Amino acid sequence: MRIFKVRRTIVFRTEESLNLYDGKKKLDLAVCGRVYKVEKSFLGFKVKTEYDYEVCEPLRVPTDGEKRLNEVYRNVCLTCIDKMKELEGKK
Repeated sequence: MRIFKVRRTIVFRTEESLNLYDGKKKLDLAVCGRVYKVEKSFLGFKVKTEYDYEVCEPLRVPTDGEKRLNEVYRNVCLTCIDKMKELEGKK
């Protein structure tokens, strides 16, 4: 039997496309955001519940798409933070 246990589950996920083109070819790049619910328990009793978020962005973006990447990244971060605050308020 585990004494201390941490369980992490996804409660919200969002994905936003960058809509960038290389000539006539569309680049399939997106920024993903996830909100996790982290439950910590001790001897089977829930001790603490907190929320955490993670944002993933593409590694290689053309230089003309950096401004768009920053805008989308900011939007996804703000969406995840708002969702975290909403979920924390429901406790």
